[in-house]
Amino acid sequence: MSQFESIKQGLIEAIEHAAGQESEAVVHLPRTPDVKAIQQNKALQDCIDNPDKQRRL
Repeated sequence: MSQFESIKQGLIEAIEHAAGQESEAVVHLPRTPDVKAIQQNKALQDCIDNPDKQRRL
């Protein structure tokens, strides 16, 4: 399959998927990040990197 045919096929699949039709398109859904855990991890890392911040926590 040529590059043109590959791109064309991908666009057709995307259009079918967007229209709610069945297609061979593979859909990847990202996980929702745990923002609270990320913030806590960053706060702990800041304490390790900067001992002055330990007093404020």
